[in-house]
Amino acid sequence: MRILLVLLIIIFLFILLYSNIKVEINFKRYDKDDILIISITVFYGIFTYKKQIPFIDFIKKNEGKPGLEIKSQTKENENITSDKESIIDINEMKNFLKKYKKLYIKFKKYIIPFKTYIQKKMIFKSIYWNSEVGIGSADETAILTGIIWSIKSTFISLISNSYNLLDTFINVTPNYNTNTVKTHINCIFTIKLGHIINAGVKTLLIKMKDGEKNE
Repeated sequence: MRILLVLLIIIFLFILLYSNIKVEINFKRYDKDDILIISITVFYGIFTYKKQIPFIDFIKKNEGKPGLEIKSQTKENENITSDKESIIDINEMKNFLKKYKKLYIKFKKYIIPFKTYIQKKMIFKSIYWNSEVGIGSADETAILTGIIWSIKSTFISLISNSYNLLDTFINVTPNYNTNTVKTHINCIFTIKLGHIINAGVKTLLIKMKDGEKNE
C-alpha cells in the first residue's frame, strides 16, 4: 500500500512539473473603445484565471491631478469573482516605479539569472497584431502606416531574438477615407511549471552561496 501511495505521489509530481502554464493576452482598441483580457490556464486547463479590463481612461481627479480610471472583472473557472472600479494616481504610479527600480538594483544579481533561464524555457506560441489607421490626409496616413510597420517589425525581431517564437502575424491597413485607430493584439506564451520551480531553486542556491561568502 505504501509503495502504491509513493508511486502515485511520484506520478502526480511528474504530471505537475511537466504541466504548462499558458498565458494569453488579448487587447482590442477600436477608436475610443478598448478592452484588455489576460487569461492564465494551469494544470492542463483544469484551473483558469481571467482578468478583463474593459475600460481604461485618463481622467483628472478633484485637485486636477491626472490619473487612470480602470474598470475590471475577474473570473476563475468561468465564475465571476469580483467586479472592480478603481482610480490610480499618476504620482502613485511614479512612486511604485521608483520602489521597483530600487528593488531591482538591490536584487539584480538574483533576478538576472532567473530571467535568463526563464527566457530560454518560455515559448511564444503566437503573436497576432493587426491594425488599421487613418488620419485624414493620404500622405500622412501612408507615412504613419510605414512607421507602425517599422515598430511592429522591430518588436517581433526583439521577441524572436530573446524567446522561442513559433508563429507571428503582423499587419497594418491604411484607411484613407476616415480618421480611425483600430488595433488587435493577441499573444500566447507557455512555460512548464517545473522550469519555474527549477529557476527558483537555482536562484535560491545562488543567494545561499552569496550569504555564505558574506559570513
